[in-house]
Amino acid sequence: MKILLINPPANQAHLRGNYCSNVSKGIYYYPAIDLLVQSGILHGAFDIQVLDAIATPKTSKEIFQYIAKESFDGVYAVTGSSSRTEDLVFFSELKQNFPNIRLLVSGGYLLTQYASTLRDHSYIDGVLLDWTSLESVDFFKGRNQDFKHIATKGHFPSCDKSEAAKVISYPTPRHEMFPIKKYHHPQAVHHPISVIIQSTGCPYRCSYCIYSITPYKYRPLEEVITEIEYAKSQGIRSLFFHDPTFGIDRNYTLEFCKTMTEKQIAMGWFCQSRVDRMDFSLLRAMKNAGCHGIMFGVETSDETLLREHERTIKHHQTIEIFRACKQLGIRTLSYLVIGLPGDSRESIYNTVELVKTLKSDFVSFNLAIPVIGTKFRDQLIAEGFISEQVLEFDNSSANPAMPTRHLTKDELFDIHKQSIKRFYMRPSYLLGRFLSIRSIYELKNHLREGLTLLKGLV
Repeated sequence: MKILLINPPANQAHLRGNYCSNVSKGIYYYPAIDLLVQSGILHGAFDIQVLDAIATPKTSKEIFQYIAKESFDGVYAVTGSSSRTEDLVFFSELKQNFPNIRLLVSGGYLLTQYASTLRDHSYIDGVLLDWTSLESVDFFKGRNQDFKHIATKGHFPSCDKSEAAKVISYPTPRHEMFPIKKYHHPQAVHHPISVIIQSTGCPYRCSYCIYSITPYKYRPLEEVITEIEYAKSQGIRSLFFHDPTFGIDRNYTLEFCKTMTEKQIAMGWFCQSRVDRMDFSLLRAMKNAGCHGIMFGVETSDETLLREHERTIKHHQTIEIFRACKQLGIRTLSYLVIGLPGDSRESIYNTVELVKTLKSDFVSFNLAIPVIGTKFRDQLIAEGFISEQVLEFDNSSANPAMPTRHLTKDELFDIHKQSIKRFYMRPSYLLGRFLSIRSIYELKNHLREGLTLLKGLV
């Protein structure tokens, strides 16, 4: 049997995977972790091919010609809220052209809307609720059974939150099957890059985050090390740990760093985490093991807003950890959430001042969005900010999904753009970025990202 793993085509560079989706804010793009993990799982049972129709742009017509030529028996595809309409049209056309192909899809909005999606879109044969699951093999073999992590028209399982801290295990992903030379990330120092995980889900319950409804699970350390060594053998020089929160288990993380150091695995890597999971000694161990960048959720300078949305972090913790990263030479990126219901012009600009004070190397200015399945979305609907029919949105979009109690959508649009200018258009920042460049690849990457940023602000 032949199976195609596909990142569907779209009119913009949608980043899909790990239950999230958004349009790339620059020229950065990286592989969908869902597809990457399933490449390892399916590779042992089937003849598989991978097609990233965004990294290597393809039209639907070109893809269908390829499918016809190769005679695939099944397709596994990713989808997301930012590209929902386009994705469903593509899936529908795929099954119209190839009615006998078995279609399995995964995506964040499907975690809670799999039943209605299967009911309203009959061309989808199954929804993979956990993309680390080995059940995809049985699905494509046509075995009829009560799946635990796959929803089909005749069977509706549910995500089991009691699976917290469960160990997940799967074969080594096939990084070489992806167009790794097409992927970029502003945190990467060297190229090519790919993605990897130590864990999925998150034990924290921030109300606006999709990971508040996904159970925390982790991989055996030896499997992670094996994958890193394999990725290195395939020419990959930088890895993005796409764990929602890297470092949940401190002892596990220290053992990982010790193994990387003792085995002298020369691989640069970066990750995303929370400041309350870090401390100086852990950061130092991570740095010695190859970590050169960490992305933290700073979110907002208003601690009242943080508490309202169950974000249990204090600013003194953030200041301390950013200072430690600076001392150790670990670059930082601050994720911000702009447009929470309680946000005002003052609170947003105060947040910009906070990340200036932190001397964050990069900042990601994200608009608040009503992520399907979260408490935050329920709150927005209850308070009349959005209707239940708002199903497609993007946190990097120029069009806010909703107003705040103090700002219209038009005002929020302007403040979002002005906030980006206030941080990135400072002469001192631009000089510092230039002086911090560590490689020719990084210089080229920064120039491309800078030009893209300027175009978006004009």
